[in-house]
Amino acid sequence: MLDRFILFFVSLSILGFFVGMLINPKNIYFFGLVLLIMFFSLAKFYSWKIKDKKFWYFLITPLLFFVSSILFFGFLEGQFFLKCVIIILFASLQWLIYQNIFFLFKLPQKYQSNSIRNIFDFINLISIFFLVSSFFALIIFVHISVWLLSIVLFLISSLYFFQFFWLNRVLEKRAWFFAFIFALIFVEIFYVITFLPISFYIGGLILTLVYFNIKSIGKKYFLNIFYSENRQCSIAIIKKNTIQYLIINILILTLLLATAQYY
Repeated sequence: MLDRFILFFVSLSILGFFVGMLINPKNIYFFGLVLLIMFFSLAKFYSWKIKDKKFWYFLITPLLFFVSSILFFGFLEGQFFLKCVIIILFASLQWLIYQNIFFLFKLPQKYQSNSIRNIFDFINLISIFFLVSSFFALIIFVHISVWLLSIVLFLISSLYFFQFFWLNRVLEKRAWFFAFIFALIFVEIFYVITFLPISFYIGGLILTLVYFNIKSIGKKYFLNIFYSENRQCSIAIIKKNTIQYLIINILILTLLLATAQYY
């Protein structure tokens, strides 16, 4: 009963936080309290095993989604009703995260196989869009150093990539190694896009597309190279999938750039 109450309390605290920001932006100072609520709620679900590395790996998605949502909400342009809808979306997605974590550790009979992996992939994709869009907005409107944001983005994206590989059962050391490599590629593309005269929304969409394809191709690589008996066939599959991804991405990127508003 207490665990179910905690599940709803987390969502209500996040909802209350964003409503407070909407009414008075100075309420952002309460984000530390919400972070503590999120931390201790997950710790309760994980039986207070906070010294276990897996606990911190599970914390990556809800924590970074909350932080990226705050950044994105700060630059959001729109009417009051639209912001209210987005606030409900933020709280609903956090509830979805914690509900599946709750099922995984407290009610395994209700947990559906691979739910955490699929939900984390979906939430992280949204979180990446919020994060990189906010970083582009910080560069355009606040003139924060691109190098500083690149370093921060490298560290954060490393966590995203690592968690993705870890959830797909890649060995931990190998997952960290490739996470740093992919994060470096991701940040290099981010740096290049900062020179384009496009809105921060379009920049965020482009980087989100890049993130999705890097992790998708990386997943194909790991599953077909490290866990396949036929290496030759696996390499052929990777090449075929990579070409398909590139063709689709070139078409989508062309559409985005053709319809983007330049300044």
